[in-house]
Amino acid sequence: MKINIVGTSGSGKSTLAKKIANKLSIPHIEMDELFWGANWTPVEPEVFQNRLKAVLDQPAWILDGNYTKTQELKFQKAEMVAWIDLSLARTMAQALKRAICRIVSGKELWKDTGNVETLGKLFSKESILKWTWTTHKKTG
Repeated sequence: MKINIVGTSGSGKSTLAKKIANKLSIPHIEMDELFWGANWTPVEPEVFQNRLKAVLDQPAWILDGNYTKTQELKFQKAEMVAWIDLSLARTMAQALKRAICRIVSGKELWKDTGNVETLGKLFSKESILKWTWTTHKKTG
């Protein structure tokens, strides 16, 4: 089974993907993990594409994430696409809860990147809350 779960940031893509992956015993891949390098720097586009291609060549997977520039590649391989479309209020609440949990835990988000959520980042111009608010209409 090859499934891509899409929706706006904070909609619950990763949570749903992890549950389905565990139930089906297939790999769960976060597109953010493929995209982000150390210190919140995106990897080179070619690196991102190569990482994604390697994942998509696996016999089974559940992928969570949008990344519009990857749609053609993902949708050629996916057997199913699930779109999570929640209200802005619910999505914002979930994004805030997730950010607070990540800040409190201090846990590195993706191995060997050093990327962690911080209070400063939460209230910066790169805030996940700002991103969620501004992209909800397009991806929600």
